[in-house]
Amino acid sequence: STITVTHNIGGNWLMSGGTFTNTNITIQLDGTSNQSISSTGAFKNLIINKAVGLATLASAVTVNNILTLTSGKISLLAYNLTVPTTGTISGATALKYVIAEAAGTLIQQVVAGSSKVYPVGTTANYVPATIALTAGSTTDNFRVRVMNFVYNQGTNGFVLTNFAVNNTWFITEETVGGSDASVTLQWPGSLELSGFTRSQSRVSQSNGFAYSFGPLSAAVGSDPYTSNKPSVTTFNAFSVLNNTVVLPVTWLEVSGENKNGDNYINWNVANERANNKYMVEYSANSINFSAIGNVAGKGSLASANSYQFIHRYVTGNVNYYRIKSIDADGSYAYSPIIKINNANAGAVNYFSISPNPVITYTNLEVQSSVNSKINLIIIDAVGKKINEQQISLQRGINSIPLNFTGLNPGIYYVELIGEDSVKQVIKVLKK
Repeated sequence: STITVTHNIGGNWLMSGGTFTNTNITIQLDGTSNQSISSTGAFKNLIINKAVGLATLASAVTVNNILTLTSGKISLLAYNLTVPTTGTISGATALKYVIAEAAGTLIQQVVAGSSKVYPVGTTANYVPATIALTAGSTTDNFRVRVMNFVYNQGTNGFVLTNFAVNNTWFITEETVGGSDASVTLQWPGSLELSGFTRSQSRVSQSNGFAYSFGPLSAAVGSDPYTSNKPSVTTFNAFSVLNNTVVLPVTWLEVSGENKNGDNYINWNVANERANNKYMVEYSANSINFSAIGNVAGKGSLASANSYQFIHRYVTGNVNYYRIKSIDADGSYAYSPIIKINNANAGAVNYFSISPNPVITYTNLEVQSSVNSKINLIIIDAVGKKINEQQISLQRGINSIPLNFTGLNPGIYYVELIGEDSVKQVIKVLKK
């Protein structure tokens, strides 16, 4: 007869090489403090049975048969947890689930004509997602992670404070295309922001730049609640919104030039609302900005609009500007920062960081007028240098990934120092 064995582990499960034979073996983590998991082989059965502490991943982990959540939570941190078609997850509740609030994702395969629950959440809240594929879809692996706030553009912008469920679900598919899915999102009532109305729930999607409202799908249930969006064929950021939330303008271009001692700031926008107005802000150091003027919005939803503001009698050689788009409810969004160099000394025209605040990873976008090199330095709030590297810029827009994983929450400064020794700085909030 087949002998099955359960190993109870009170400490860490750490493998740096090799594999382990576990055809009929169950590994149960039941220590009384945090336990770390790294494995070069797949588990058959893994049980999380922790009355105290977390189980946390220190490498990618695969569970081929059953992941059982008996007590406590498993936190992915920066690593993926894969449960293939042969496997299942059992026992998830609001007290026992997979924390997927950093770079790590929960990966499961959804078979065409079936559905799969992703029992994910943040440290504080259980917010599972369910993906159901139509019979005509392509079977695919889906990855899910979550974030405990909502940017108005999905992956960047300003943080919403009303008319939304305060959570973002990031859902991606391994093979792009071939999916016709229904996505159902669940949340507790405590995550509903001011003004949110359950009867007006809409599971809405972002393409990475802006949200599109989903169809009306009134919330059902009694804390927790769920809302659904059918006919999903592309995947990125999902949130539950009311269509009264103010979505942002889209910044098409922001530029500037010096003419005869005056700085001309120009910007083009789309997706504009009738109640937009624009505040122009100036800085001598790219950190401390102050308002220098307002421009009324033109308010055409159907077309792009162009604007200009003139900063008269500028005396500094290097000047920085950003545009603040303000809506009637007080919500706002900033444009990228631009630099106008009156002496034509610097190569970098503007740079921006998004998302900001950042949890783990963010992206630095730099526009350079010529091919050049810069030193990129990250400094903490007390002036300690965290990282320094030299970057080669190409003429035009350059995209540079930044990794804040492992850094403590707080304020950091990203400095760019050009070949001309001109220094530019932008502030970043690490959550």
